[in-house]
Amino acid sequence: MQLKTPDAPATPRQLWALFCATKKDHRGLGLTMQQACDMLQAANEAKSSGKPAALKERSFGRGSFQDEKFAEIFAQANLAADAAGQKWLSAALAAGPKYAVMEGGREIDRMLDVCGFGWCILRDKRHAFHKWLTKNHGQRYTGYSIPIYSDLKRRQEMGLMEAMAEAAAEVYNQNGIPCRVETRID
Repeated sequence: MQLKTPDAPATPRQLWALFCATKKDHRGLGLTMQQACDMLQAANEAKSSGKPAALKERSFGRGSFQDEKFAEIFAQANLAADAAGQKWLSAALAAGPKYAVMEGGREIDRMLDVCGFGWCILRDKRHAFHKWLTKNHGQRYTGYSIPIYSDLKRRQEMGLMEAMAEAAAEVYNQNGIPCRVETRID
């Protein structure tokens, strides 16, 4: 189909038609009229051929753009968490151990903080980020908790886990992914 202004923003009618065809919201993604037209043609072809997967295989529009965006946010959050964890660990090591680990009435080790956990919780499973996490992290991600990948996660200090989760949550919240931090002593 020839358009007079293919580089102009997609019209509200095109975006509504895309939503009806794909059940995905394409507003705010900066689609052009040509991209929207191409996506609508692909949706119509998929519908007539009975192969809805054909639409997902196309590398334009919400799928690839949003996947890249979420991957970047996830990487930024993990980097921020790691940096916050390193900062907390340096300060705690400078202050020295606070708690003794006891076994059978004798001290076997010392810890920098109480033993515990801290994690980011996604507030809404209906958010597109939840779908992205499920798709990209498979069996490792099934609930509301957003994983943080860092070598520091092997440590057991709750203060460290809380610092890492707070830094990651800040990145997520700044990027429009609503989450909060929860902690608990082990």
